[in-house]
Amino acid sequence: MRGLRLAALAALLAGIALLVYAGMQGSLRVGFFLIIPFFYGTGAAAALGMLLLMAAGVLWFMGAFQALAPPPSDGGEAPPPAGGAHAPPERVERRSSSGGVVLLGPIPIVWGSDRRVLPWMVAAGAALLVLALLVSFALR
Repeated sequence: MRGLRLAALAALLAGIALLVYAGMQGSLRVGFFLIIPFFYGTGAAAALGMLLLMAAGVLWFMGAFQALAPPPSDGGEAPPPAGGAHAPPERVERRSSSGGVVLLGPIPIVWGSDRRVLPWMVAAGAALLVLALLVSFALR
């Protein structure tokens, strides 16, 4: 589970770095459909950057689904306790938090499952907004 998250983060950072490099080389363009920004480009750096961003999304979803799966059992059952009574299995509660950011043009839409995650999502939304504005003005 942790390995997929790290792979997704590495693919995301590498994809962003390649897109920045492609933008500096002049092979990446930014456009807007209504208020939704999009990128398009020519060249290997732009193509590989976009592929890495898509791979990061796939790896992130795989990691999220893997976290929901029950842990694998070792195949053997523990012996029943003395006296023949079966003890109920212990329940281990895992508390997970989630959140997300969607940019609809210049408007970040933020959500979170609890109050600890929400400030991080607001910060991520603000950072993405600033990044989108910088890229759009830098490539004009």
